[in-house]
Amino acid sequence: IFGTGIMVYAISVSQWFYYTGALALFIVGLLAVAEGLAIVLCGENKYRIFVRYCVDRYWIISAPSIVLLVFLAGFLAFRSYIGPIPDIGECRSGDELKVLCGFEKPPEDMALTPDGKYILVSEFGGIAAFVEAAGETVSSGKLSLLDSTTLETVTPKVSYSDNTWGDGFCQRDQTMIFNPHGLDLIQRSDGRYQIAVVTHGPMEAVDMFELVAEEKPEVHIVDVDHIPWRLVWRGCVEAPSVNFFNDVALAPDGSFFVTHMHDRDFSLNDYLLATLTKPDTGYVLRWDRDVGFSQVPATEGGQPNGIAYDSHSGVLHVAFNLSDRVDAIDLIARSVIASYSVDAPDNLVLKEGSLWVTSLLHQPMDGLVCERYPCALPFSIIELDASDYREKTKWDLRGQPFGLPTVALPALSVDGEKQIFIGTFLGNRMGRLVAK
Repeated sequence: IFGTGIMVYAISVSQWFYYTGALALFIVGLLAVAEGLAIVLCGENKYRIFVRYCVDRYWIISAPSIVLLVFLAGFLAFRSYIGPIPDIGECRSGDELKVLCGFEKPPEDMALTPDGKYILVSEFGGIAAFVEAAGETVSSGKLSLLDSTTLETVTPKVSYSDNTWGDGFCQRDQTMIFNPHGLDLIQRSDGRYQIAVVTHGPMEAVDMFELVAEEKPEVHIVDVDHIPWRLVWRGCVEAPSVNFFNDVALAPDGSFFVTHMHDRDFSLNDYLLATLTKPDTGYVLRWDRDVGFSQVPATEGGQPNGIAYDSHSGVLHVAFNLSDRVDAIDLIARSVIASYSVDAPDNLVLKEGSLWVTSLLHQPMDGLVCERYPCALPFSIIELDASDYREKTKWDLRGQPFGLPTVALPALSVDGEKQIFIGTFLGNRMGRLVAK
């Protein structure tokens, strides 16, 4: 009975035979069933004789067993998914997921413009330890605009003004390296639209832009001279020397929350070790012009990554990539009021009462077997009820021409269908899922 229960639990996982954990459970259950049947069919006396035989020769059995179990434990710790990984070098859509190719840099994070038609995309130059491990080099990225109806992408115009939304000291101009990471877009209390972008290089900072509508928004986006939206740089805030940022969430008053992932000297080896030991590596910081940076209570965890702030409820949503969870934190009570267990969550999108989360259906070290990127490892897109973290919708995607997701952003298509745009931290493409 015990063995049968374990086997049933193991095969309840979709495509369980591609996962080392499910396979190990199934084999343990199968051995337990075999042992039980042997006792029933052969009788107690023969079973006792067999056990006595094993005890008398324990050294012959125990030594190979120890070696086998240590090897199995190491294999389970380092590998999760052992299924096929299709070659997706060509830009071809799959049966479930469409792809948009041609991005100069990975489309790591996204935000919807106020008109609901365009998507601001952070094309991420990468973090040195991870990009170099993939055989590439860190370079400058950029912000781009994607038309959610025509699916065409252009670079918006950017002009530079005084540092009025930042700390008043940080400076940037068009000649400097610009490597955007996480971003957020909100309407400020004064009615203007503010964008905050975590940037790496030449300094670690959060840059502020104002999103400004052009005079001729009806002109098609492919006319580069008349893109419906342009950006005005209005300041930045340089990070403290001990912090390394990932994602940012704005408040209507211009203050923001930002995730500190880990120390700046955190290497790829440190990351791989942390995937096994799951230590707390970071926390969330809040910044405003009066106080500067301060640590937010109840936000410690393994690589804080995505973040979203609900100014109406005063709840901060934080994804802990290495702790495999998303927390809802009441900023007044300074406590976690809801938590959702999910493998390797990345950026978060809070929209119309739903919290959108991405998840890897594999462990981070499985990506080391990828010969090139993008790598078509399986993943999930999850829609949660932001009030209680009840799971509303979930898509498990395997064998699709996309992988290593970071963000899921819902938007309406030209015919009114809900489509979900999916970003990545390694790859030249964006995924697009049409919700049924």
